[in-house]
Amino acid sequence: MFTDPKTPNNQRSLVQPDEPFYFADICAGPGGFSEYILWKKQWHAKGFGFTLKGKSDFTLHKFLAGPPETFDPYYGVKDIDGDGDIFKSENIDALQNYVNKCTKNSGVHIVMADGGFSVEGQENIQEILSKQLYLCQFLTALSILRPGGHFVCKLFDLFTPFSVGLVYLMYRTFNQISIHKPVTSRPANSERYIICKGLRGDIRDIVRTYMYEINGLQNKYRVDNEPNDIESIVPMNILKENEGFYEYIRNSNNQLGESQIKNLKKIRAFVSNASLKDYRQNEIRTQCLQLWDIPNEPRQKPKRLMYNDIQNELFYQLGNGIENILCNIPNFFKNSVLEQHQIHSLFDYRCTLSLGEPVLLLSCGRSSVFALELKNKDKRWTLLERSSFKIELPPRTLLLAERVQEQFNDGRTNRKRSAIYIIDAYFIANENILFQNGRPIVFMDRYRSLKLFEKTINKPARLDLTPIRIHEQLRLEQMDVQFEKLCTSGSLNQIDSERLWFTNHEIESKPSVEVRGLWIFKFVQHPWTILLSKSHQSKYFHNQINRTSIPAAPSDSSHVASLRSMLENSFYWDFNSRDDSVQKSTFISFIQEKNHNIQSQQRVTHQRTANNGNN
Repeated sequence: MFTDPKTPNNQRSLVQPDEPFYFADICAGPGGFSEYILWKKQWHAKGFGFTLKGKSDFTLHKFLAGPPETFDPYYGVKDIDGDGDIFKSENIDALQNYVNKCTKNSGVHIVMADGGFSVEGQENIQEILSKQLYLCQFLTALSILRPGGHFVCKLFDLFTPFSVGLVYLMYRTFNQISIHKPVTSRPANSERYIICKGLRGDIRDIVRTYMYEINGLQNKYRVDNEPNDIESIVPMNILKENEGFYEYIRNSNNQLGESQIKNLKKIRAFVSNASLKDYRQNEIRTQCLQLWDIPNEPRQKPKRLMYNDIQNELFYQLGNGIENILCNIPNFFKNSVLEQHQIHSLFDYRCTLSLGEPVLLLSCGRSSVFALELKNKDKRWTLLERSSFKIELPPRTLLLAERVQEQFNDGRTNRKRSAIYIIDAYFIANENILFQNGRPIVFMDRYRSLKLFEKTINKPARLDLTPIRIHEQLRLEQMDVQFEKLCTSGSLNQIDSERLWFTNHEIESKPSVEVRGLWIFKFVQHPWTILLSKSHQSKYFHNQINRTSIPAAPSDSSHVASLRSMLENSFYWDFNSRDDSVQKSTFISFIQEKNHNIQSQQRVTHQRTANNGNN
C-alpha cells in the first residue's frame, strides 16, 4: 500500500510511468519513515519533508539505508529558512504550492504524519492537547495528496467529539479508513494510527476548506484573551446516524482500551517479579522482518567513500579498457567523416546539443561530487563545487554531463546562472543504467530514466544548489529543421556566420544558452542498421551480414550499441574548432541530400507500384 500504491480498483499502479514515486513525511523528524521508503524505492522516489526546525528536524546524515539526495525538506513560507510550524496556515499553503510545483499539480502518492510532543504529567489529556496537531496533519495531507492517494497518521485517544469528528471527515473523504495499532507500538500506551486509502477528489476540496477554516479559528483563539475553544466539528446526531462508523469507533476504542489495561497489568507484574521473561517479542520481531523483507542485522554506518575507489569499482563493472574511452571526447566530427561516408543511415543516430564544458561526474554522496574535464589533457578529478557548480548526487553515480551558463531575464534585468546538463547516465546510486534484467538499455530509454531522475534530484527551494537539467535527444535526420529553430533570424541563409541559441522552454524562466557544438551518438551497433521501407514508408531493422530484415527491433536486443560501441562510433562537433571542422551549411546539405535520396527512392517505388497496377 505504501511502496506500490494502486488505483482504487487495484487495476494499475497509482504511479505513472513517466513520474517518480512521490511521498511526503510531515511532522516526522528525524525521518525513519522516509529512510524506509528511500531504501525500498532508492532514487526512483522523491520525498517532501515538513517538520519543525531545530531538535525535531530531519537528520539526513543519518539516512544509512536510502539515498537522502532525493529527499527534499521544506519549512514553509521562507522555504528552507522557514520554521516548519504546521499550525500556521501560511506554511500549509506554501507546502501545497511547493509540492504542486514539483509534481506538476498532481500531488504526492502517499502522506505519512507522525507528529507528537511530550505530555509528561498530562497523559490523561493528551488527546485534547493534540487536537490541533491532529487537525493540521489531516489538513496538510488533503492539501498535497493526489486523488486515489493514501494517508497514514499517528493518533492517540479518540474519545472527544472533536477527534471523532476529524476521523469522520476522513471517513467521508477516503474510500476506506482503518484505526490500527502496529505491533511495533508500545502496547500499554494509547498510540494508534489512522490508515486512509483512496482519496476521493470530489470530496477533498470541500473537507479541506472546512478544516482550513477550523484551523484559522483555533489559531485566533490561541492568541485571544478569552478562553475560547472548538469542541466539536461534526454534530453528534450525524455521527450517531451513521451506525456503521459509530460502532466501528466504539469497538476500536473498547478493544484498544482493553489491550492497554491488559498490558499495564503485565508491566506491573514484570516490575514486581524481575525473573519473568517474554520470549514472544523476539518471535514477533523476526516475523515482521521476514514479512517486510528487511535484513535481520544492525544498521551500520557505511565507511567513507573515496572517489578513486568508486571510479575503480564502477569502471571495472563497465569492462576492461573503458576508462580511456569514457574519459575522452568521442571522435571529432570533421569533413573527412562526410567525405569517407562514415555515416550511412541517419536513423542510427541521436544528437544532443553541446551547451558547455563536457565533464564526467562521479559522486561519493551528497555534495561530494567530482568532475573530470573531457577536453583537458590532464585527466584529474576535482571537487565540482570548487567551480561554482554545487549539486547533490547519490553515491556511486556516474554521469556524462556539461557545465553550462544559462542566461535568463528575472523581470528586471538579464542574469546568468550555472546549470548542469546531463547527456547520459551509466550508474545512478549504484544502479547500472546500461542494463536491465540482463538486457542492454538503448540510449533513448536511458534518456527516459534521466528525465525521471531530474524530477527526483532537483530541489527548487535549495537556492544554494545548481539546477540539474537533462539534454534533449534529437533525431539526426531532422537536424536541418532543428538548426533552423536555433537561428535567431529564423532562417538558414546565414547559418555559417550566425550564432545558434537554445531556449529551454521546460523551465519557467525560459533560460537561453549559446550552442557550442553537437554530440552525434550511434545507438545501433553492427551488423544492424535502421532503414526506411520504400514501399511502406516505415522504418525497419536490417542485418548487414545475413541480409535479413525485420519490422521491429530484434527481440534479443542485439541491435543495442554497447557503451563501448556507442562511444567509439560517435562524434563530437565543436563549432569553434579550426581543425578541419565541418561548416554548418555543409552539414545541413548532407542531411537534406540524405533525406532527398530517401524520398526519391520512395517516389520511384510508388511509380513502379502504380505502373504494375495499371498493367
